[in-house]
Amino acid sequence: MLAKFRKPKPKPKPKPKPKPKPKPKPKPKPKPKPKPKPKPKPKPKPKPKPKPKPKPWPAYP
Repeated sequence: MLAKFRKPKPKPKPKPKPKPKPKPKPKPKPKPKPKPKPKPKPKPKPKPKPKPKPKPWPAYP
């Protein structure tokens, strides 16, 4: 006689662990940025033009 194979017992399925819900992080309130005060631009001083030096006359031999 053939031995009857026993039916394998169904393994108990492991219960899924409840995942901890991530706590909602408090959003940081945006700080109002202080508006930069417009700096007065320094006026460029007019540069004194260099006076052209008179060229010495070439000495004739």
